[in-house]
Amino acid sequence: MSLPDELKQECEGAFEIFTKESADGKLGPDELNKVLRMLGQTPSDDEVAEVINDYAEGETLALDEFLDFMAKQLSGSQDKREEDLSKEFKNLLRETFRWYDKDADGIISWNELKLALKGTGEVIQDWEVDEMMKDGDENSDKVLDFDEWINMMKELEGHIQC
Repeated sequence: MSLPDELKQECEGAFEIFTKESADGKLGPDELNKVLRMLGQTPSDDEVAEVINDYAEGETLALDEFLDFMAKQLSGSQDKREEDLSKEFKNLLRETFRWYDKDADGIISWNELKLALKGTGEVIQDWEVDEMMKDGDENSDKVLDFDEWINMMKELEGHIQC
């Protein structure tokens, strides 16, 4: 996974600004926090520590490690595949898909989606259901199959409790 040239140059520039005075030429937690904030992100201390733990060979990030991290960050959930999801989260998605698929035909229709969303107790407008269907319906067949459901919901991993 790599960054487009222009974005790579921006990331390299940000890296250089915060490492020019460091002894090892790498980003430590404080520098990484500053770089990410400069790039418009707002990480917590725990998130910064997790990045270093996940991407660095030591306790600081080298340029190539930083670029790998940024490529993954900027690609977001589009690169996350079903096999990358935790077992618990996949099970949750299967259960919710079955719950939404009232007639058990393997697809979620507009009406099923609206009915399930109303069941949450929230007031749901038709346009909101339209938006969800538009966002999830990758093949424009006016229904959500399980793969489309996974693709639509995978970005929520880590944001909801299983």
